[in-house]
Amino acid sequence: MIIYPFLLLFIIATYPLFRTRTLLKTKTVIEKNRFYTLIITFVLTVIAGLRGLSVGIDTYNYYYSFISRSYLSFSDIFIGVTKEYGYRLFEFSVNLLFSNFQILLIIVALLYVGAVSYNIYKHSSIPFLSYIYFIGFGFYTFGMTATRQTIAIALILIAFQYIYKKQLIKFLLIVGLASTFHVTALVFLPSYWFNKFKLNKRSVLFLAVIVLGFLIFKDKLRELLLYYSGVDYGSSETGGNRFYFLLIFSLLIGIIYRKPFLEKSENNKYLFFMIIAATIIIPMTQFHPAVMRLSFYYSIFLILYIPNILNAINDRIIRLIGNYGYVLASLYMFFSNTISSSNLESYTFFWQQ
Repeated sequence: MIIYPFLLLFIIATYPLFRTRTLLKTKTVIEKNRFYTLIITFVLTVIAGLRGLSVGIDTYNYYYSFISRSYLSFSDIFIGVTKEYGYRLFEFSVNLLFSNFQILLIIVALLYVGAVSYNIYKHSSIPFLSYIYFIGFGFYTFGMTATRQTIAIALILIAFQYIYKKQLIKFLLIVGLASTFHVTALVFLPSYWFNKFKLNKRSVLFLAVIVLGFLIFKDKLRELLLYYSGVDYGSSETGGNRFYFLLIFSLLIGIIYRKPFLEKSENNKYLFFMIIAATIIIPMTQFHPAVMRLSFYYSIFLILYIPNILNAINDRIIRLIGNYGYVLASLYMFFSNTISSSNLESYTFFWQQ
C-alpha cells in the first residue's frame, strides 16, 4: 500500500517546483503547469501500466481474454460478440503487433491518464488538487480494474473538448467510438446539449421531475443498466453513499457561488452541468457498485469542478477550509474503502510476480 502515499506526496511535493515560468539551467520559458502535468502523467502511467496481474479485480480476466484470443485470425475475433467491437479490435491489434499483455496495460494507462491530465492542464485552476482528487475519489485506481470502461472514459474526456468548442460531429464520432469499447458511454450523449438549460425555477423543477421519475422506475432502470454495464467483471467501490453526499454538497456550493464560479471561466458551466448529471444518475443505480460505474462518465469531472469552485470563493478562510476538507474527505474514502474493495492493497510491478 506504500505506493499510494508515495504518489500523493510526490504530487504535492513536486508542484511548487514548477510554479515558475523559467526552467533552471536551460532557462527555457514554459507555461508553469505544462511540465508538471507531464511529470505526473509519466509517473501515474508507469504505476498503472507496469502493474502485476494481481493488482485490480479484473486484470486477470482481461489477461486470460488476451491470451485465449492470441491465436484467432481477424475473421474470428468478432465471433460471439454482439457489442463493443472496438475493444476486440484493439485487443487483436496489440496481440498482433506485440503479443504482450503488458503493452496493452501501458497503452490503456497512457490513454486514460493522458486524457485526464490534458483536462487538468486545460481546465483546472489548481492542478495538484485535481490529481489528489483523481486518486482520492478512486478514479485512478478504477483504471486498474475495468479496462474496457477505462478506455471509454478516456475517450469521453477527449469528447468533452468538443462540447465547449461546439463541434457536434467530432463529439458524436468520439462518443460513438467510446461505445464500441463500453456501450454505457452512450449515457454521455445528452451532455452536448446541457448548456441549453438555464438555472432558474423552471429548470430546477424540471430536474426534480426527472429525479423523481428515476426514483419511481429505478428497479427497471437498474436491471437495464446492469445488463449493459457488463456483469462479467467484479465490483469496485468509490464510496457509495459517502461519495453521493459529497457530490450533493459540492453541487450546493456550486449553486451558492454560481455567479463568481461562472464568471471565472465560460467552461465552468459545462463542469457544473456534469455534476448535476452525476447527481441525477447515481440515485437510480441504488449505489450498486457495477451500475454506479455509469455515473463515472460525469462524476469524474468532479476533479476539475472542486478546485475551480473553491478558487471562485473570495473569502480566503472559507477557501482554505474547503480545500483541506475536500482533500481529507477524498483520502479518507480512498484509504478506508476504495483500496480494499478493488484488490489494490498489495501493489506489485509485473516483474515481481
